[in-house]
Amino acid sequence: MAKKLISLFLFTLLFTLAAQAQTVIFNVNLKPNLEDSMFVPDQDKIVIVGNFFPLGVNRSVQMFDEAPIDSIYTAKIRFGSRYLGESLEYNFQIVDAEGNKNTESMVRKMTLQAGETESPPLYFNAFAW
Repeated sequence: MAKKLISLFLFTLLFTLAAQAQTVIFNVNLKPNLEDSMFVPDQDKIVIVGNFFPLGVNRSVQMFDEAPIDSIYTAKIRFGSRYLGESLEYNFQIVDAEGNKNTESMVRKMTLQAGETESPPLYFNAFAW
């Protein structure tokens, strides 16, 4: 009986933590970068870097253009529940074929909350005041 209660408790705890996790769909519009050849799809890649796992100083997640006609690159990232309410600091980064990195000049911020959020298709290194 005790084993069943412990198993039920652990299942409930894990389910609750998983349900509270934050999933963010990041979008970046690279149309201007494609037009001026600052980004070349077959040679360069666009990644997102940030301050919470699975992102980090030496960890990034690559973004992909799932509908090439729109020039919007996307990455879906799931953050653990321990980051709920925390401020994610992140940037988009273009990495060329030689490994050179072009990181946005300002840090972007987002408060992580339970559920799924999708960012609008932001322009690389463009910030509204």
